[in-house]
Amino acid sequence: MDKIIYILLIGLLLIPSCTKKENYTDPDVEIVGHGGMGFASFINTYPPNSMISVIKAIEGYGADGVEVDVQMDMNGQLWLFHDLQMDKSTDCSGYLVNKSSDYLCDCSYKSGFNFFQEEKLVRLEDVLEYFCNWNEHPLISLQINTDSRNYNIQELGTSLIILLEEYNAAEWVEITSESEELLDYIDDTLNNYSILLETQGINEGIEKCISKGWTGIITANDNITEQQVRQAKDQNLKVSVFNVCLYYQIREALEKGPDQIQTDDIELLIRMSRE
Repeated sequence: MDKIIYILLIGLLLIPSCTKKENYTDPDVEIVGHGGMGFASFINTYPPNSMISVIKAIEGYGADGVEVDVQMDMNGQLWLFHDLQMDKSTDCSGYLVNKSSDYLCDCSYKSGFNFFQEEKLVRLEDVLEYFCNWNEHPLISLQINTDSRNYNIQELGTSLIILLEEYNAAEWVEITSESEELLDYIDDTLNNYSILLETQGINEGIEKCISKGWTGIITANDNITEQQVRQAKDQNLKVSVFNVCLYYQIREALEKGPDQIQTDDIELLIRMSRE
């Protein structure tokens, strides 16, 4: 019986090592940190969309870039923040869109479970200023949140356009959103920027990007097939996937061959992409 158990254990140990020897990906795939280092876990203690998370992803782990969530406050200032309401993850409350810039400057991420050090909310301008003078800019992928009914799309688009032009960010910033109205408004002015449509309907999204002349599509990893990735790339469209964290999700994403993978585990994705 002991011999049988020993053989089974050896077999289990060998399975992952055999699997990891497969070559999953084009080495040119962009590795992008979701919200910086990814959303918080027992392993990742940095608040998503915080300055420390963004810097750590690029400088510490060597990601090609980061995806950050962008919202606008009542004064037209743009901030990195994911949720619509602030109560859950910060010491402030209410909807960010209804808050003044002065109020948001004093907001910090909560320190529950000893995960977070004292980290203030960060403006998009602070991120652009930090990276603007780099010789080789990291990719900054802006996920523009338009869920709130209080947003004026033109005001949001104008604030974004002014800021991006101030930092000459065309070559290292891409803009993604579900809002076709917002993407249309931005593209009419910033036609030299990379624009990705976030979509669940892949075929419809491909057709939309072709007709609009947009750069490509972004979607959840489990929402797109390898064939659809190939179909989009055959049309010279960029394909980005997200919701990629666990080993099997990374493996599936790499096998599909997208141009960009947004992940909550940068280290694992880099390691697997090089095998």
